[in-house]
Amino acid sequence: MSMAVKSWNYTSRNKSGKVVKGRLEAPSEAAVLGKLQSMGLSPLTVEEGKAGSGLNMEISFSGFEKGVDLKSLAISSRQLATMISAGLPLLKALHILAEQTDNKKLKTILAAMPGGLEGF
Repeated sequence: MSMAVKSWNYTSRNKSGKVVKGRLEAPSEAAVLGKLQSMGLSPLTVEEGKAGSGLNMEISFSGFEKGVDLKSLAISSRQLATMISAGLPLLKALHILAEQTDNKKLKTILAAMPGGLEGF
């Protein structure tokens, strides 16, 4: 029977004495201690991470609660990444996405984003 993997926050010292903080995934505190020692770190503290933190955190974006399906969001995200990788400025890419999307809710959100970013 396998143990569930948990997230652990740690504080340790490296070989030069510098304090190093981080997070590891392991089934137990003992496994974390073993991993830290194998990495050449001397553990100071090890605590189980809070549920819903890091990559497991629930994220909520205003406007995305209803009306934007996952497929539309995924397609727009891929298109945005492609345009940015091609060297297009972010504001221009957002304008293009807003014009091209068929989802009315997503179109409204994308059209409003450049206005919020222009001051930065």
